Amino acid sequence: KRLQGLPPAFILSCGFDPLHDQNIEYAEKLKAAGVTVDHVNYPNMIHGFTLLRSLLPEADQALTDAILRTKKLVGL
Repeated sequence: KRLQGLPPAFILSCGFDPLHDQNIEYAEKLKAAGVTVDHVNYPNMIHGFTLLRSLLPEADQALTDAILRTKKLVGL
């Protein structure tokens, strides 16, 4: 696949996600293609943990990270 020229990407991954390895691989491929990538990993979280804001303080942190880092990537 052609990844060159894609816009900057923010990738959030978590350790207990069936897609964890694929997220890391995708981030690495984007970087190798010259795409700006900001990848943050929450190693002790499960897939979909950001939906558990009332139970997990990490969910709020992850959502804040996503907003702030994406704004920075696009120059806002």
